[in-house]
Amino acid sequence: MQDFIPEGKSTSNAKSVFSDFIPAESSFREEIVHTTLKGAEKLRSLDGIGEKSANKLVKAGFDTPQKIVEASVEDLTKVVGKLNVSKIQAGSKKYIEQL
Repeated sequence: MQDFIPEGKSTSNAKSVFSDFIPAESSFREEIVHTTLKGAEKLRSLDGIGEKSANKLVKAGFDTPQKIVEASVEDLTKVVGKLNVSKIQAGSKKYIEQL
């Protein structure tokens, strides 16, 4: 996966991340920011997923518990690191089983 975050930018602030690529007056930009923040917020409510991991996962396209459970360990490791993968997948699986 290619990283599109400029050097020195934080993934914890979606507005600053997207401001480098999409004009501030763009309604499309606001939709992306809203969707990103909403997805990260949902993931943060799962066991084993904190703010940084949630932001990284959403940015990489893993914006639902289902996508995380279905993802390969290798793909998730590229996003959140090897130490976090098992607890993130376990938290997502637990959430899905409770539905």
